[in-house]
Amino acid sequence: MATVRFDLGENTQTTLFQSKIGGKPYMPIGVEYPMHTKKQRPLVLLAQINFAEMPPLEDFPTKGILQFFIDGLDSELFGIDAENEWKQDGFRVIYYPDILPESQLQTDFSLYKVDIPYSEYGFNLLGEYPIIYKEIETEDDCNDYYNERNIFNKIGGVPCFVQGDPFANPYIDDYGNFCESNVSAWSFEMLLQIGGNEQGILWGGYNSANFFIKPKNLKNLDFSEVAFCWAGG
Repeated sequence: MATVRFDLGENTQTTLFQSKIGGKPYMPIGVEYPMHTKKQRPLVLLAQINFAEMPPLEDFPTKGILQFFIDGLDSELFGIDAENEWKQDGFRVIYYPDILPESQLQTDFSLYKVDIPYSEYGFNLLGEYPIIYKEIETEDDCNDYYNERNIFNKIGGVPCFVQGDPFANPYIDDYGNFCESNVSAWSFEMLLQIGGNEQGILWGGYNSANFFIKPKNLKNLDFSEVAFCWAGG
């Protein structure tokens, strides 16, 4: 399975267009800033992918910008609905297929600034970091890339989990038999994985964040249904 791994550059001011972790988002004038649907507070830009900068992956866009927003003030779930990982109330995934010039973009986001208190085990994003893409790689499973202290940052490919597959929910049937779930992370395409030990800036401890999409929706560039999973170790 093809994947593009990436590193983070030094903390520096980034442009509105480039691939990055943190910073100001690309956002056309007139577009409403993403808010928590229930709590009515601004979400925080976790990651922005400019596909023109990234090596092409099968079924992924080849142009446009994909953004991932989360609830930076939710120190436990970061905006995830514990009952439904697909419900985008406390997080948001937004895709812009066409890129506008800077003169048509919002530049002042002071009204939506979120002051996230530092927490050893919470979400900490101090600054903004450009994404540095690597070449496309092929991986068959997680074992070659995973160790207990590092889950690599990557787009596409095989997901790695600190606490096991979040979609696999085994159950006991009416006859007392242990049954495996018919659904697993392998049922979906992984959009993004961000490890928790990257320069100590994201998740406290050895944790990971993963975003998933149904294969048909990825092919159709429909990002309205995306699951957000987070686990801590």
